[in-house]
Amino acid sequence: MNSTKKILSKICLIALATTIVFVAKKTFAHDLPVFYRAPMLQDNISKDIKNWTSTLKVRYANASTYKSHNSHYHTSPLLSIYGDLDLTKMGWWVDNPGTKTNAYWGNNSSAQMPPDSTAANATDGKVAFFGHFKADEVSLHFQQNIASGLFVSIYAPYREVRIEKISYKNLGTNSINVTTKDGSTTKTVDINNLLTNDLNAILTENGYKAKYDATDKKSGIPEVQINLGWQGFNNKSFGIIDSLAGTLQAGIICPCGHEIDQAKPFEVALGSNNFWGFSARGSGEVTIWKYLCIGAVAGANVFLRQNRIIRMKTHENQSGWFRLEQAKANVDPGSMWDIGFYAKIEPLSGVSFLAGYSMNSQEEMTLDVRDGNFLQTRINAGMAETNPVLVSQDYVVNHDDKIQSWHQHTLHAAFRIDGGSFFSRSIAPILELEYDYPFYGKRSFRADAISGTAGVKISLGF
Repeated sequence: MNSTKKILSKICLIALATTIVFVAKKTFAHDLPVFYRAPMLQDNISKDIKNWTSTLKVRYANASTYKSHNSHYHTSPLLSIYGDLDLTKMGWWVDNPGTKTNAYWGNNSSAQMPPDSTAANATDGKVAFFGHFKADEVSLHFQQNIASGLFVSIYAPYREVRIEKISYKNLGTNSINVTTKDGSTTKTVDINNLLTNDLNAILTENGYKAKYDATDKKSGIPEVQINLGWQGFNNKSFGIIDSLAGTLQAGIICPCGHEIDQAKPFEVALGSNNFWGFSARGSGEVTIWKYLCIGAVAGANVFLRQNRIIRMKTHENQSGWFRLEQAKANVDPGSMWDIGFYAKIEPLSGVSFLAGYSMNSQEEMTLDVRDGNFLQTRINAGMAETNPVLVSQDYVVNHDDKIQSWHQHTLHAAFRIDGGSFFSRSIAPILELEYDYPFYGKRSFRADAISGTAGVKISLGF
């Protein structure tokens, strides 16, 4: 009942916002997908192509969830998206560990859970983290038609994201037995004490400046996208086909300085995490029997490498969200791809219902460590073994669920009223509501989104 009321309240809020503003006379949705909310269907097809027409549109979207899709495509608690936190391994091989980090995980005989020690049971030290995610977004899209189907467009979203109501569940027992690598010593570790009394102190001595259960909130314009494109429409019918339409566009993604804060335990990027990029997109639509439109869309965003100081694994078997070590690396964020299909029915002139599907994915991030001191403690310990063990920095840091690829499979539904069928062609209003449901995914939040779009198109009539 509460979830139904929540959805209805969102619909009423968006309907109120969109009924007081006009929208451009064209079917166009633009988006830069992120892993933490459902993407919008980017069905950017226009059947009203006029030279020197200016279009300004505003969209409000809201998304929230308590759930995520983990690396096994299963639904999991929001903050266990990268697996449950394994406390028995969290601080292994941290260089220059602080007092508490060294007491729990140091490479010495007094440490409670030294490197390569083993717990008695598989769930010992495992912790699931819960939380609530919410995103509110207002995006602006401006398009200037030029001539012969050419246009220039600018897309800029303003976004506020929040992770709140953070809690945890210890999946094992409060006290666990841990045996050292050589099997000579077994120690009892008070996991409950670590969680309730020491966890925040451990995070602090490793550079975090916020408690793990503190609400994380950030807002701003993550990036601006500038495109040059072409659009075409042919209404010469043949057979059951009444018209054909399509568009091609390419552009640049300009970051606005919003990067993940390495000092916050649970932090997501506002957008593309301050990486420069290039985009390309194409779409096509066919109208049959005058009332039914079938369309397909596809696009790609390619981002450029950068050198950054980021948090990285110190052991390949660590899991969960927290990384205690920071070092410099050359970061390839991975390219982003999407493809979608939709069907649209137009029972009346200017009124349409749309249903669609899209798949969005970002390739894995690749790290090339550029810090000679990173993992030096582990490297030296490996070389001191009777049979020396070689440790690869790049292997360790890239064996991390947090930087692997993510996927989202989303269902879309939209209702649109094209006011250009009722008003003059020089100023054409439209009302649009859209619902997006991510029904399946990998390493992505399960946040459905509801949005309303509003704006105005002005035709200069040249």
